Amino acid sequence: MRDNDRLVIQSADEFVRLRSSDDPEEYARAAHGAATEDIWLDVIDRFPEMRFWVAQNKTVPLSILELLRRDPDANVVRMVRSKRSWARAHPEDSTRSDLTGLTVDVPCPRCDHGTVNRHLFAPTSEVVRICDECESLWFDGDGLRADVATDFASYSAARGGSGTWSELSTLG
Repeated sequence: MRDNDRLVIQSADEFVRLRSSDDPEEYARAAHGAATEDIWLDVIDRFPEMRFWVAQNKTVPLSILELLRRDPDANVVRMVRSKRSWARAHPEDSTRSDLTGLTVDVPCPRCDHGTVNRHLFAPTSEVVRICDECESLWFDGDGLRADVATDFASYSAARGGSGTWSELSTLG
């Protein structure tokens, strides 16, 4: 694998290993690494508990999102509908244009690419703000300054959580 291809995910098993890792670099590869459509289909087929994380991946193709849009898990569907690529292809079915306020489109001050939304962290009932791109986290009411952000995985682990987005509920 060449240096500029270091984020390419080679198999369904590798994706699951990366996503389940405690190593932040491996976790980031699961979130940002590209894979072929066949690999994503293999993950969905063999590891149904990873469907949310497939939808959350920043490079997942639209064809896979279209498959996951019909998923029986509402969290998977919400993730699909919140993706920028989904909003571009299906603006009428995107939470980014949803008047209910699920996505408030506050730009992230840390990465300049993501959107910061309010979430309820179930294990402690704390309200936090998390960037959907870099997973930076702020406590609600602290202000969105880049220098006071932490990362979601560290925050969750410090509070006895598992570091999965399933611990979060999006707030309007």
